[in-house]
Amino acid sequence: REPSCKLEYAAGSQAGERHFQTTIAPFDTGTAPGHWTVIHEDITQRTQQEKRIRLQARALNSSLNAISIADFRLPNLPLVYVNEAFESITGYTADEVLGLNCRFLQGAETNQPAMQQVRQALAQQAPVRALLRNFRKDGTLFWNELTLAPITEDGQLTHYVGLQRDMTAILASEEALKASQERESQALTFAGLGSLDIDIRAGRATLSERHARLFGLPGDQRAIEIAEMRRLVLAEDQPLFDDSIKLCVAGHQTLDIDYRVQWPDGTQHWLHTQGDVVLDERGTATRLLALTQDVSARKGAEDRVRFIAHHDALTGLPNRALLRDRFQLALNGARRNRSRLALVFLDLDHFKDVNDSLGHEVGDGLLVSVAERMRSCLRDTDTVCRQSGDEFIVLLPNVRDSNDAAHLAEKLVAALGKPHQVLGHDLRVTCSAGVSLFPDDGETIDLLMRHADSAMYHAKGMGRNNVEFFSRELTARHQDRVSIATALRQALANDELRLHYQPQFDVSTGALMGIEALVRWQHPERGLVYPDSFIGVAEESELIVDIGDWVLRTACQQAKRWHDAGQAQVPIAVNISPMQLRQRNIIEKVVAALHDSGLESHWLELELTERALIHNADTVGGLLADLRSVGVRLALDDFGTGYSSLSYLHRFPVDKLKIDRSFVAASPSNASAAAIVHAVINLAHSMGLGIVAEGVETEAQLSFLAAAGCVAFQGYLSGPVSPPADLLRHVHGYSQAMN
Repeated sequence: REPSCKLEYAAGSQAGERHFQTTIAPFDTGTAPGHWTVIHEDITQRTQQEKRIRLQARALNSSLNAISIADFRLPNLPLVYVNEAFESITGYTADEVLGLNCRFLQGAETNQPAMQQVRQALAQQAPVRALLRNFRKDGTLFWNELTLAPITEDGQLTHYVGLQRDMTAILASEEALKASQERESQALTFAGLGSLDIDIRAGRATLSERHARLFGLPGDQRAIEIAEMRRLVLAEDQPLFDDSIKLCVAGHQTLDIDYRVQWPDGTQHWLHTQGDVVLDERGTATRLLALTQDVSARKGAEDRVRFIAHHDALTGLPNRALLRDRFQLALNGARRNRSRLALVFLDLDHFKDVNDSLGHEVGDGLLVSVAERMRSCLRDTDTVCRQSGDEFIVLLPNVRDSNDAAHLAEKLVAALGKPHQVLGHDLRVTCSAGVSLFPDDGETIDLLMRHADSAMYHAKGMGRNNVEFFSRELTARHQDRVSIATALRQALANDELRLHYQPQFDVSTGALMGIEALVRWQHPERGLVYPDSFIGVAEESELIVDIGDWVLRTACQQAKRWHDAGQAQVPIAVNISPMQLRQRNIIEKVVAALHDSGLESHWLELELTERALIHNADTVGGLLADLRSVGVRLALDDFGTGYSSLSYLHRFPVDKLKIDRSFVAASPSNASAAAIVHAVINLAHSMGLGIVAEGVETEAQLSFLAAAGCVAFQGYLSGPVSPPADLLRHVHGYSQAMN
């Protein structure tokens, strides 16, 4: 009935399914139809090609789900549409960004060339592709490949459609490949994206060259059985891999998994695969198309973040958070087994001296060496944590008794006392340790830490370099020291500190030769507090710097008042603590105190201890020379009680030696003390230095010093340490008595 007809059909054969097309049309002979033309054509190849095109279209549609799409309207390019991939890449939701210009993603000046390229293209209403350095909502950097396409309506440009692609991983891989020619040929660790096409019915996968390399296979191995590919996945991750693919094929979810593969060389790599299925006309999943990326670097970064969250960055030791976790586990075990555990609070002695004399790089190196030394001494079940600075806490689970804990703590102290080789320096460091026991001294980590801390401070008070156990008495002492430190801060704010003064007289004539300023604390409840009760706490809490600065300023002002009144025109001596000497602006502070008071520099004498000089030996020589250049005088206090090294004394430009009161008190009856006094006096004379004896209380001591050649003295023999109002009266009285 029809002029012609066309029929397509399929037929099976041993070679497989074939597709045919038959066309039937009348053969026109000018007569009534009676003949027909039949054309029979094999269209199998064309049909398969059309099917492949449809599959590729579906694959493209699936892949677009991983590409960020944004719509910008003119004139100011506000965002009017973003897809889920945009939200995933940038971290911003559509509600947060719609109506905004994309400048909120822009990075720093490194974007300028790319942004100039974008602006030029926009001005020309032309499409553009640029690589931008952008930031996600959480502040993390990502490299954004932005493609902008102008869209016109009725011949007028109305908006732009933008496609964003996160290029961070790809750029990182390319950079790594460029930097490492040896690994470039293998493209293993730093490989980029690879494509995966799984034929679900056949159970086979087709891999891109890059994907094959991601699995540790040769680049030319493009086809693989699913079962064989599964075996490349690490055994622990195989259930996740299998279940994710099954759920994706069943249509319950898209494929989006992280898993590990093991390469033939034994190395493990994290891969991230994301994809979806392709359905046929009947809605049956026939293929799974996916993209795979090596995310080992990201996983490594995440592991490092987790490590940093629970470990000290410098030493790699557990931090307090991880210590608490391990303490809770040890505590549960101790309660279950009715056993003990111990906490050791350990602090390096005089660590600040290392930092200040040799620099923080050496100090950090010493801390790393200490951490390694401690790790090597401990059992596998023990934990050493860096608390802060040079403080460490050691958790010792399952100790039998205090003797067991003492043995382990003393082992640590002894090990740390051995030389440490750090950046060419042979360093020796001691430490003080305090120990508390569960359940004897407490049942919580906070209580045990406080008690171990108290014991550690007691160890320092007992001379350092030893181990002390907690006792209730120690807690009271520690609390008292904390109370004193708190009250000292208030004393500085409330102007409760006072300066009293002790004169220095000529041994032979009784003439006034100098005055030393000594700090006192006028406590609102305890009355006048002497420095022995608070200077140690001030040094531990670093309040000594503020106290020392106040003493320096106040003493200079008092000396100036005396000079202006024509009284006590002698040098004023001020003690400088080791911590003050380590301050980089110590010279500026001295100059400021002189300038503000109006006191001439040669009337100021700074008294330094041997320990302060020795522990800062590498830097203090130049510092003292700078102080001398300002015009102040320098005295070495308590000489004979410290190192008393002639080589050090030769290096330091001091003007005066002060004989410690312990030697003066023992002489002249004690032959050894008398010999030391004679030696110090002779040393001072031979080096052209002034000499002052401290703590002179008897006429016998004064006579001995005069016979030995001592020039000046100070002590209660000439009168008590007095406030400014009483000092001149005592000075006048002693001078009259001598004459």
